[in-house]
Amino acid sequence: FEAIESAFWAHTVKETVEILESDADAAEYDARQMLLAFYFTYFENALEYRSRFLMRFPCMRKSGKGVLREFEHAFKDFAEKIVLQGRAEGQMADMKQLNSLQEKGLTPQFRFLIDFHLKDTSKGFQDTDALIEKSVRFYFDAARFPVIESTVDLFRFLLPRLRQS
Repeated sequence: FEAIESAFWAHTVKETVEILESDADAAEYDARQMLLAFYFTYFENALEYRSRFLMRFPCMRKSGKGVLREFEHAFKDFAEKIVLQGRAEGQMADMKQLNSLQEKGLTPQFRFLIDFHLKDTSKGFQDTDALIEKSVRFYFDAARFPVIESTVDLFRFLLPRLRQS
């Protein structure tokens, strides 16, 4: 049953990517638009499985890490493409040693959006739509400027000095 469950959750991501790849308009999207399109498409499709999401996803978050491994891997593949496209388009800074943070940052964002969506009681899930737009804008704003790089650099400097105190 765990293998079937795992395949289902991975399929939800892969199906969304396939929909976007088959959309002629999506070929013209920049990285930000593609991420927005992914999230909006994903959550639109998730309505078909909403009761399953409500019943199973929160339980798996707590106890089923193995079940969600393929789900996260499928999303990670998509996230890597978004980040590479964003860097190529100049929407995201090339942060050298911290580039992996850009990719890794999308997975918690996606899971946060799912958790929010599961609790969303607004009409037509308008609050989820607003959160998608705001969180994607925040992600790209943070990735464009070397804020993360500056923060890590500051903490690398301070951490050994604070330990000495």
